[in-house]
Amino acid sequence: MSNDLISIRSLPENQEVIQKLGQLEEGMKDKALYTAVRAGATVVSNLMKATSPDDPTTPGTSLALAVNVSRLKAGQAIRVEQGRQTRASVEPGDVSAVAGPNKSRATIGGGKYNLRMLQNIALWLEHGTRPHKIGKRQVRLRIGRSLVTGPIQHPGARPQRWMQRSLESAGPQIIAEFYRSLENFLED
Repeated sequence: MSNDLISIRSLPENQEVIQKLGQLEEGMKDKALYTAVRAGATVVSNLMKATSPDDPTTPGTSLALAVNVSRLKAGQAIRVEQGRQTRASVEPGDVSAVAGPNKSRATIGGGKYNLRMLQNIALWLEHGTRPHKIGKRQVRLRIGRSLVTGPIQHPGARPQRWMQRSLESAGPQIIAEFYRSLENFLED
């Protein structure tokens, strides 16, 4: 996924909200900003869930389950590609959130599921894969309705960029939701 950060500049029509924000004490200001940032990130998260490229032949593989919004802390490692992490460029005191396949567990229908594999699949589909072997030893793999035994030579996959497209198309909605949420917080 791209390492793009979205910064929101104050527009003249938002000056009143920014002035009210400036009047809050520091702890409440951070809470108001995080509420607004999370609301903007939720727009992206919802779009990612709606456009996740699930495999229709394999029921129960909804990549949307692994997508969520979480708080991003200074220096926190985030997964940007399968097997590769990067440190978030978040400084102490920054208010930030991350949207994407970062949810590791879910409870569905009373059962608890580890979503780490869905995170991996989401990243593979986003960035694509090179041709590679699956399995060092004899493996059995179900692909759709077929059972394949291996080791298997995977041909690789083209990047689908579904997360990047979600972020790019949500730009104006992110800003609108940020300010709507901030106004609601300040009114309460």
